[in-house]
Amino acid sequence: MEYVTTILDQLTGAVEQSRLRSEAFQRAGARLQMLVIDEGFGSQDEIGRQKLVEAVNRVQADFACILVITHIEALKDVFPTRIEVSKTLQGSVAQVV
Repeated sequence: MEYVTTILDQLTGAVEQSRLRSEAFQRAGARLQMLVIDEGFGSQDEIGRQKLVEAVNRVQADFACILVITHIEALKDVFPTRIEVSKTLQGSVAQVV
């Protein structure tokens, strides 16, 4: 459990650092447009995932877009808009839901 807690601390710390960087850019007259979290939820249990979702929600006003890439079905409805990618015989198909 200590390992998972460490990863959670690192991920939430990274989200918080992104927020601080965004604020610094805003003070300088620029704005960070996008935060990308690629498979950051996979190592977490349900409580850890919830804490990461809360961290993402805390910083959402600081970014024009937050992109969360995950294969975890339980997170499917957590964010208001999602892009679902499906494999077909003709190739991958992306759909905004």
